[in-house]
Amino acid sequence: MFKLIHPALAQANGLAALRAAPHEPAPDAGPAQIHLATKADAPGLVRLAQLDSSPAAAAELVSRASGGEVLVASTSDGVVAALSLVDGLLVSDPRQRTDELVRLLHVRRHQIARAERPRRLFAVLRPRHS
Repeated sequence: MFKLIHPALAQANGLAALRAAPHEPAPDAGPAQIHLATKADAPGLVRLAQLDSSPAAAAELVSRASGGEVLVASTSDGVVAALSLVDGLLVSDPRQRTDELVRLLHVRRHQIARAERPRRLFAVLRPRHS
């Protein structure tokens, strides 16, 4: 018969094991570059989508990349994260810490969207004083 451990006890044991493990900082991949994807980035996007277990996203991102609708974050290891400007479709390398790069991609997407919005004239025109 199998003995089941209470979830709280399992969580406590897991946290204790994490605290006891020697801390190794994540290796630095060097400087990151964020740019609009081109056709040259297509193989990296396909590889990235396969690593992220998103094969459907591979075809979608590659087709959008040719139109300049995908932001890519790349390091010395190659393409590590990609974000669609159209709908926010995101793929990232699960083997690397990409949380900061993904945050930067979202910030840049917001900046691009804001710059492309047409500037509005004043909704209410002020009357001239005579």
